[in-house]
Amino acid sequence: MKLAGGYVVVSGLPAGDYSLMTKPDGRETMVRVTDGQQTQGQLLGRNRVLEKKATYPLQVQTIEIKDDAYRMKIANAMAILIPHGMT
Repeated sequence: MKLAGGYVVVSGLPAGDYSLMTKPDGRETMVRVTDGQQTQGQLLGRNRVLEKKATYPLQVQTIEIKDDAYRMKIANAMAILIPHGMT
């Protein structure tokens, strides 16, 4: 496991289900790994089929607050995305 470009990158795990817990908030993220072929948005393993998720997750890079306004720089956002509370 390593940090790269502001993301946690996990590689080299054998097929299986893993739990990644971040501290101090105790947030848990499920990581599912399979060994198999990729076909039309699915990962076909020997014992299961997983849905392939987005390759590039959203990432808040910066937040600037000035007076009564704020500006967020978000990586990997689509043009139609409007974060909750920003309308």
